[in-house]
Amino acid sequence: MKISRYWLEQFVDLADISNQEFSRLFNIRTAEIDGIESAAEQFAHMVIGQIKSISPHPNAEKLRVTQTDIGDQIVQIVCGAPNIKEGMKVIVALPGSKVRWHGEGDLIELKEAELRGVKSIGMICGGDEVGVPSTVDGVEDMSQLACRPGTPLAEALGKDDTIIEIDNKSLTHRPDLWGHYGLARECAVIWDKKLQVLPIYQGSFGKQELTVRVEDDRLCPRYIACHFSLDAIKDETYLANYLARIGHNSHGILVDLTNYIMHELGQPLHVFDAEKVQGNITIRPAKQGEKIVTLDGIDRELSAGMLVIVDEKKILAIAGVMGGIDSAISENTKEIILEAANFDPTSIRVTAQKLSLRTDAVQRYEKSLDPHLAELAAKRFFLLLKQCAEITIQSKVADHFPTPPKPLKFTVDSTHIANRIGAPVTKAFITKTLKALDFAVIAKGEKLALTVPSFRATKDISSEADIIEEIARFYGYEKIEPKLPQVQLTLPPKQPWQELEKQIKLFLAHSCHLSEVYHYSFYGPKELQKFEFAHDHIVLKNSLSEEHTHLRTTLLPGMLDGLVKNSALFSRVATFEVGKVYLPTSENDLPNERSRIAVLYSEENNVQPFYQVKTSIEALLNHLAIPFRTKSYQPKPTELALQKGRALEILVADKVLGYIYELSARIRSKYKITSKVAFAEIDFEVLLEYAGQKAKTFKPIPKFPSKLFDVSVVVDQAIEAGIVLASISKLNTLIEKVELFDVFTDTSLGEQKKALAFKVTLQAGDKTLTDQDMHIVQKMIFDHLVQKYQGVIRGL
Repeated sequence: MKISRYWLEQFVDLADISNQEFSRLFNIRTAEIDGIESAAEQFAHMVIGQIKSISPHPNAEKLRVTQTDIGDQIVQIVCGAPNIKEGMKVIVALPGSKVRWHGEGDLIELKEAELRGVKSIGMICGGDEVGVPSTVDGVEDMSQLACRPGTPLAEALGKDDTIIEIDNKSLTHRPDLWGHYGLARECAVIWDKKLQVLPIYQGSFGKQELTVRVEDDRLCPRYIACHFSLDAIKDETYLANYLARIGHNSHGILVDLTNYIMHELGQPLHVFDAEKVQGNITIRPAKQGEKIVTLDGIDRELSAGMLVIVDEKKILAIAGVMGGIDSAISENTKEIILEAANFDPTSIRVTAQKLSLRTDAVQRYEKSLDPHLAELAAKRFFLLLKQCAEITIQSKVADHFPTPPKPLKFTVDSTHIANRIGAPVTKAFITKTLKALDFAVIAKGEKLALTVPSFRATKDISSEADIIEEIARFYGYEKIEPKLPQVQLTLPPKQPWQELEKQIKLFLAHSCHLSEVYHYSFYGPKELQKFEFAHDHIVLKNSLSEEHTHLRTTLLPGMLDGLVKNSALFSRVATFEVGKVYLPTSENDLPNERSRIAVLYSEENNVQPFYQVKTSIEALLNHLAIPFRTKSYQPKPTELALQKGRALEILVADKVLGYIYELSARIRSKYKITSKVAFAEIDFEVLLEYAGQKAKTFKPIPKFPSKLFDVSVVVDQAIEAGIVLASISKLNTLIEKVELFDVFTDTSLGEQKKALAFKVTLQAGDKTLTDQDMHIVQKMIFDHLVQKYQGVIRGL
């Protein structure tokens, strides 16, 4: 929002406050300033010139060559405007100035030029080309100005102003600051200045009756209307010049005055051509499909419930948003109806959003305006209009105001305020500050009985906490000495689940070289379609988007999304996540929230990622001393993600701890994943229950060397490698460890055959093993594999 410092100073004297000091202190006390810019910069290198002579252009019929006095010299300027004449004072933009050609497009910096062979220094401009209100077609005639040629344009126009741009977001809760007068009130308190009383119309009104009917008082708490005649205009430039300072174009004295009041008080006004209004005015909700052509020329279809202003034949305006063409003011308008109203902020905001029509009026109405402001704005309108024009007020004021809000009153404690702020704020300072802000204050000992001004009682001030904020900001946050709170600080008690979670994350990251990831706790229809879950989900009533409608029951979908994104950048993706899943219970209960730990592994050209995940999970469980065991798991028909023959169930005692499996080709194809993927998901709650229960025993380093050999056997694909490994481990007391290090499948092995390769470690505690000892155990293993599994030993 743009604010004119010149305009502000009509209400409060800030002559001794520099722009830098204004920006610094206003930022701290009231609202964020985005920037301060001198308006005179807009008119840099522009002066008032006087045309001394005009001659035809030798090479162009529509151009003429002028000799123009700019004070210290006479310059030659080529001009194509038809209305120039000798002796005329004009706006001259010299090289270095920035103008808009014919008032349109971006600013262009002028340079010396040669037009059709004739040198031209600068440009004689129309008002719209330099940002000055203009009503003529051609260059602007400035002959009415009593200034010499060469006078800077900013000085000649009285536009030595400073434009302050305030961040709108910092004023969201302060509708009283959406106008110059409200900001002047703040400035008066900040710099301890006197605020000028706002003059308003005190005269009489007409005798004509004007009927206004409101169908819904909630949507329109107050509506004021008054009929007057515009007899003659005395000054059209006064208001236009003020509006031009903040970037507003002129639209005639009546519309200019409504805009002026809006930027002065923050209250939008509207004027109707009374001769176009047929019968009484009614404010009502629109009917579905009703239409209106708004002032921007667009035919708009309305939805049911949008608030509209109507006469007995047509819609006149969309309340609080924009008027209609059928009742618009024109240059010939003489009979006018003024509207000053207060509308429901939610209704205005919803209407503006549905119509994609955001106006200056909407910005103010949606902030919850003070209903008393409408009357003040109407009286201010008539006072200023009488200064600029001759008018006759024809009617009485129609004022529909059935339920004025009661004054907001409460009591505060000055000692409590000072204690909460933590600064020596006196009762006298509190009283002075609040009175300057238009609060009514009555002292009752250390307590103060307050009456909140109506313009601060709309969703702004409501309790002592708000008063504390007011006093603190005007006292100065920068003056409040920072102090540590007078409370005893102790470390929180240790939580077992936090300690375990930290331990798990550190182990998976440092020892297993996995990267931790986080994903959303919900997914949507795409995931439900891909996985065809057989179980129910908790459906969100107010989801973030159409892609996040269901609370997750497994960590897999999120981790697969992460895999797809990361596989485009990395050949190896090894991740883990610790997060919650949400399992439905009964219809009226909250979901069962359970923490899960998931591990995912995928790598290009790695056809056995299952073993990397299995190794990480087993290492973690051993590290946590979990007495676990694994067994083969046959997926149910509804568990589409699990690859048959590549799934393990992890058990502890009689509880299922989790699962390790290879992702099925069916799911991989839906995600367009070409590499094999292994995944594990274990229940953190079960882990927490059994952590540390496996006894840890000391095992001394062997005194004698071990013997190592490999065994490779071809068996049926249906035989599980884990079962074979476990049976080998039990064959002889010398067998210390058996590890599976390869699984190979190929047609050369035969139909439905696979080769399992094991590394066997032999160890004796009382002697050094001989080759003979190794051969005995080796033969025992070979015979066992052949007899029990009908295996074929490779390499024999």
